Amino acid sequence: MKTYKFFACALAVAAVFTGCNKGDEPDNPEGVQPTAITLSQAELTVEEGQTANLAVAFTPSDATGTLTWASSDDAVATVTQEGIVTGVAEGTATIVVTCGSLTDQCEVTVTPASTIDTEALLNGSDYYVFSMDETTFGKLGSKVTKDFRTNGSYNDDGTIPDGVTSILEIWGNTFEAVTTVPDGPNSFGLVEGWIGLAAAAGGDWSGNGCGGIRQIRDVDFTKLTDDHVLVITYKCPSSNGNGNTVKFTLYSTVGGGAEWAYSCDANTNGEWTKVEIPVSQIKANGVDWSQPFVYGQTTKPDGSEHAMYTLGLLIEGPNVVGAQLHVDAAFIYKPAE
Repeated sequence: MKTYKFFACALAVAAVFTGCNKGDEPDNPEGVQPTAITLSQAELTVEEGQTANLAVAFTPSDATGTLTWASSDDAVATVTQEGIVTGVAEGTATIVVTCGSLTDQCEVTVTPASTIDTEALLNGSDYYVFSMDETTFGKLGSKVTKDFRTNGSYNDDGTIPDGVTSILEIWGNTFEAVTTVPDGPNSFGLVEGWIGLAAAAGGDWSGNGCGGIRQIRDVDFTKLTDDHVLVITYKCPSSNGNGNTVKFTLYSTVGGGAEWAYSCDANTNGEWTKVEIPVSQIKANGVDWSQPFVYGQTTKPDGSEHAMYTLGLLIEGPNVVGAQLHVDAAFIYKPAE
């Protein structure tokens, strides 16, 4: 999927769009006259062929009036007189609503249609979420069994702040963050954050880029069945070069347990792609989730701490320095039948 930034459109609204009546007053001679109208969103991202609804709030709240909707570019996005926006082709357009002399507008960015069936990914049940943006996560509601998403970092002295349950851990300075606020839409078509990392020069992990989502609190996968599936959405730019490999590693919850790395292409040409791994395949490769992991109590055979990562991240290969790995969503769920 290509990514795009929002671009503000400077429009002469009065010249381009027609109000909802002939005069400067709202067309509401008998009711309470509005002094302002406000759209529910000032910015909106929608995929080609998808729709989104815009609502209007009147000031004062008991005011009424006739609304007229228009788009600055119907070739990019259209809008009905009920405020339903449809993405037509990638680009930007401004949706304007007017009521007499009152007006408000929403800047719309249309992105290419996703190659990932995001609707199907949200229609399952029993979600164990490792990484996901807040808006998409909110759509799951009560279907989330456990939220393992990162929510903090270590203190300067290496201790763990109260309330922190999961940390994005980087090993040996082999990764450096390349995107604090990533550019463009994520794998669900939303302009929200994801994990964006690049392999740095001088790393001490065999010259590769390594990291992982480390769990600080208890992890219990014992109720997972062979019907569950691990999903990871990720992308890598073409600048990664040829020969590099991305590996997503799963770890046993049992002390000193095995780990298994699923290998993927490290060049997706900047397009979001999806990996689906059945839990049955994960278990068949030696990952033991038969016992819960208890932080500080589950140890390796030599008695040292057993680190629990819900997902390990690795880039390796001949062109690894500067290679990028972007991970958006990672979760285990039971797909709908």
